[in-house]
Formats: sequence, C-alpha cells, structure tokens
Amino acid sequence: MVFYWCDIGDCFGVFSIFSYFQEKKPEVTYRIIAEADIFSINKGVPDLHITFKGEDLQKSKRNLKIVTIEISNTGNDDILQGYYDIKGSWGLKLENCDIFGNPKLVNSTSEYLKNNINPKVSNSNILVFEKVIFEKGQAFVVELKTLVDSQSMIKYSPIGKIAKVGRQHVLERNDFDNQPTIFGQIFMGGILVNLLRFIICFICILVLFALFVSIIEWIAIGRLHKKEELEKIEIKTYLNSIIEGKSEKEVDDYIDIYHLIVYSDDLKKDIVTMDRKELIPDLNEIQTKTKVFREKYDLNIVSYPVGCPFLKEDDSGNYSIDRKKIQMFYEINDYVKKQPLDSCRPMIES
Repeated sequence: MVFYWCDIGDCFGVFSIFSYFQEKKPEVTYRIIAEADIFSINKGVPDLHITFKGEDLQKSKRNLKIVTIEISNTGNDDILQGYYDIKGSWGLKLENCDIFGNPKLVNSTSEYLKNNINPKVSNSNILVFEKVIFEKGQAFVVELKTLVDSQSMIKYSPIGKIAKVGRQHVLERNDFDNQPTIFGQIFMGGILVNLLRFIICFICILVLFALFVSIIEWIAIGRLHKKEELEKIEIKTYLNSIIEGKSEKEVDDYIDIYHLIVYSDDLKKDIVTMDRKELIPDLNEIQTKTKVFREKYDLNIVSYPVGCPFLKEDDSGNYSIDRKKIQMFYEINDYVKKQPLDSCRPMIES
C-alpha cells in the first residue's frame, strides 16, 4: 500500500470542512471555589452581643462569610463586546445574603482582564463586571465579603444576556463530586457532535498512519538508493579497465549493459542474433524481457527506445541497431568470461 502526500492533503481538507461547519459558541461558567466563615453563630448564647455595622448578628441570625468565585469562558469561541446586552448588566446575583465592601480581584489569566474586568456591587447582592472581550480559555477569580442568613444557603443566579451563550453555568462546591467521568466527557453532547468527533478521530488516525507509512517508505527508498550507489561503485571498480577515460553517459551505458549480460542469458542470445543477421528481432519480445529483468532486480536503467539499450530511434521514428552499444556488449561479455562470475556479481543479488 502506497500513500501520497496528496492523500494526506485530502484528509486535512475533509477535516477543515467539518471544523468549519462545527458550531462555535462561548460558554460562561461560575465556579464557587470556597465559602469560608469569618464569623458564625450556630446556637444562641445569652448576653452575647456581636454587632457589625450596628447590626446584632445573633439577633438577626446572620453570619460573615468570604466567598471565592472563578468566572471562566469554557466554550470554544470568544465573547466580544458586541455580544453583551447593552440594556442590562452582566454578572452574578447572590440571594439570601448581602455583599459588603468592594469585591477583590485575586487572580486572572491575562493582564487585559486584570486591568479591565473591574468587579463592582449593585443593590447590595449583585456582583457586576465590565463588558470586556472574554476570550475562550480565559478566567478570573473574585473574592467577596458577605452577610449570610444562617438558616439559608447562598443561591447564585447569573444575570445579563450574552449573544451565542445558551446558558451561563454555576458550578457550586457540592457539584464538584458530580462531575462526569472521563468516559462521560468523551461522549458528552448530541448525536451530531459525537459523529463529528468520530469522523475527526478517524481522519487523525488515517493521517498518522499515512505519515508513518510515508516515513517507512522514505527510509526504504533511501536504503535502496544507497544500495544502488554501492552496487554502481562495485561495478565501476570491476569494469575499471574498460570504462577508464569514458564519459559519465558512456559509463552508465556500460553499467546497464553489464546488468543485462549478468542477469539474462536469453537476452544475450537475442543480441548476438541481432548482430549476426543484421536484422531487428521482435521488439516486443526484447522489450518484455528487458522490463522483466528491470523489475526483478530493481535496476535503475536509463530509458531506451522500446526498452532495449541496443536499439536507437531516428527523427522519423524508425528503429535501427546501435552499433556502439553492440560493441560495448561484446567488450563487456568478453571481459566477464575472463573473470570469475561469482566475484563480479553485484551485491543486489545477495
């Protein structure tokens, strides 16, 4: 099996089409990291008076808590400033509590968010943010000081409309243990989403396999070329007394004819017959024989008319015997007869 780089290009093209049509949308997630008690009264104590800003906390049954919240864009697209509803605020409403003091930005994933998100409090229980560009994967963490009803839990509700964001999620601490498993996350989504995942995974596997096969093929071709070069050097060394002083083209012709002499006794008989009778034998037969030996021994022979190095073609398309090549044949054939054949066979046979 042979893979070409154009096949890999086609795979990337299909991958790009599916990526283009895959729906991109941002997603805002509020993760409640902590609700830490500053002061808490779980049971009334007589004659104990604890006040905060003139309010008796024991009588009003309220506790002081520090709430830490992480806000992140967990979707696959950015939120641009034009996505926010210009008539409303964007933020988080905290029910059953009041926020006091200024919210504190304790961390952010970018200098842009750090300088521009500017968290504020509205109506004592609403945390609002500036309508900034919120890129995918970006996040920031806010810390709040709150007065909480001791008999109730804080309830978190996102406020504000953001285009393309279907729903803003609140992930409370109790939800951490209910996160889907890795297997569940893999198959999260509808039928179309899972179908796209399967197709994309299949394409990626196919691309990796094609790349692996191409690397193996590249290594094999490199080894074959090295083997051919070593063989050529060996033949040149063996035929040194014949090819000395010859041009590079003539040296290549000598090597090609040497291959045919070594590997094909039948072809040698055809050549002798061709020379003696001054006739051209069946060209198709010679072409077939030459092709068979090329493929059998992976010979890198230069292209000749009708596959035979002993024929030449004129401008009119007529074939005739190449006397120079015939002379080369006899020269090499006589030389090979005088030498032990086993010692001169190229390494490709081994």
